[in-house]
Amino acid sequence: MGESLFPGKIEVDLAQVCIRIADCPACTVYGEVFVVQRQVAEPGYYAVFLDTYQVKAEISATKRGAIHRYTFPESSEAGFILDLDYSLQRQTNSDMGIEVISDTEICGHKKTTYWAFDQYINFYAKFSKPFAYTLITDSVTMDNGKRLPVCKAVLHFNTKKDEEVLVKVGVSAVDIYNKIFGFGKN
Repeated sequence: MGESLFPGKIEVDLAQVCIRIADCPACTVYGEVFVVQRQVAEPGYYAVFLDTYQVKAEISATKRGAIHRYTFPESSEAGFILDLDYSLQRQTNSDMGIEVISDTEICGHKKTTYWAFDQYINFYAKFSKPFAYTLITDSVTMDNGKRLPVCKAVLHFNTKKDEEVLVKVGVSAVDIYNKIFGFGKN
């Protein structure tokens, strides 16, 4: 029996930065299906096989960040969606930005309001495999006429059967530069 859930999140202060699996270069809609009995959850480690994409996802945390390992099938359309729009508790995204530093590094920031006024999150991610990318930065008009910003990066690459892609991620509520320069400590 499967459940439709969304694993693979980097949940820091109400899930402000989200990485999801994508199986096509232009994908912006996503959802993963997995069998609950095939997930492993232990202190400091989580793993699940994502049936939708045939990808094994694993994550572990350190004091300053997280390490993800994804084992992909052979594909010419493997990749990730780095989604700053995602919000666990209906926070309002007032400012978001993503910068591609190199073909293996990406960073960004997000400012939200909800229970905390002016909540800032900065992130830095380093991938073990070079990626091509598409940035989606626009806005959506709600029914009430209010415009909300949109900010996603769709990362894509080719994979061989059982190829592992590692993603090291750091987050900071202070600034991105502390995260980048302190990244190698853990």
